[in-house]
Order: sequence, then structure tokens, then C-alpha cells
Amino acid sequence: MEGACALLLSVFFNSPYGKMGMRQDRINKVPELSDDGDIHFINTEDTTEGVYLPFACFCTAAARAITIRAAQKCYDEKVMVDGEECGRFIYADTDSIHIIGDPPKNLWLDQKELGAWKNEGRFPIAKYLRPKTYIHCNADYSVYTEKLEHKDGTYEMVPEGLKCAGMPDNIKRSLIFKVKEDDPCPKRLLKKYAWDNFFIGNKFEGKKTQVRVPGGLIIRETTYELKEQTFRSGLL
Repeated sequence: MEGACALLLSVFFNSPYGKMGMRQDRINKVPELSDDGDIHFINTEDTTEGVYLPFACFCTAAARAITIRAAQKCYDEKVMVDGEECGRFIYADTDSIHIIGDPPKNLWLDQKELGAWKNEGRFPIAKYLRPKTYIHCNADYSVYTEKLEHKDGTYEMVPEGLKCAGMPDNIKRSLIFKVKEDDPCPKRLLKKYAWDNFFIGNKFEGKKTQVRVPGGLIIRETTYELKEQTFRSGLL
């Protein structure tokens, strides 16, 4: 019952935000078949009536304030890293912060309470490349993995310590395991293999992408590149 209530609460919180912040300017793509057999898309624009955008703006601003203030509490406390004094704050995401050492005493921590920060784990070694792209390792540089059990009784080892936005799951697994088809528990590669190969500019084989050809789409294997983050100018 507890899990069901938590799920319902999450839906009740997220749904109003999405509805209130719904984009009013819509761009639709209408497929059209040309005389030579190619499929083209024609963009059509329309405007829908908004609900109440300030509601969504307030939610975003309130959440951002909570995250930034929590990160600031961690940054104010200094630690020594490689002989230099620095703040304990490392990285922040939409609803998480990553810090060096223990959480500050004035930060509200609780594993279940609504609105509290939850301690989701500790890692001795980590590397952060860009937003939503980082790796958490054990003391021997091996990536942290979890056992994921399926309803049919089977299971697989998931590279939980490797987060990389846009990287396909099969490439994540190939950085840690000697992947074989239909092998739920493959052998690990060298412990530092993922750590040494996780850097900006590296390319990995095995990404599958859709390619448009006369008559439709095909799936083609290509490479995935860890690119440097680019930021847009102006308001986001």
C-alpha cells in the first residue's frame, strides 16, 4: 500500500505541473508521399489555449531554490582535496546533489519523508563529464552494478553507477561486461576499463539509429560519441 500511495502522490504532483506548463505553440508534422516514393514531412503550426503558466513557473522556481540552497550549504563547508581547500559540492541535477563527505547537519535527511533529502548511496570514486553524464565506482575503480530481477524469475546485472544521457544501454553494458547475447550475468571486463574509456571525445560502436530511405525507415548501426556539452545563449 505504501508504494501505491507514493506512486499516486507522484502522479498528483507531476500531472498539474505538466498541464499548467503545457506549450501553447504547437508544431505538428504531417507525412506526405512524394511521386518518387520518398516520405516528406510538412510542418504545420497552431496555437492552443494555455491553462495557467505561472503555476508551472512557481514549481520550477521553488524546486530550483531548494536545490541551490542545499548545494550552497555543502559548498560553505570546506574540505581538503589533493592538498587544496575547496567546497564539498560537486554536482547537482533536477532533484539531487552530489557532495564530498557526509551531508551537513542542517540539511533535512529522511529516507521516506515528503520534501526531505534522501541518502541514495556513497561512492569513494566518481567522475563527472557534463550534465547527466557521470560514473560512480568502487575503491577498485569497478563500476557499481545492481541485480535487476524480472517477474519471470530471470535477472540481469545493470550498470547503476554509469549515467550518460543519450548513451544506449547496450553500450553502457559493453563498458563493464563482456556482453554475449542472452547472457544475464556476463563476465566483467578489466575493473578500470569503464573508468579509462569514459571521457569526452571517445566513440563507441553499437548505437542503433533510424535512417530514412525510399519507402520508409531502416535501423542502421552507427557510433555513439561522448560530446562536450554545448549551452544555448539567452533565456532557457
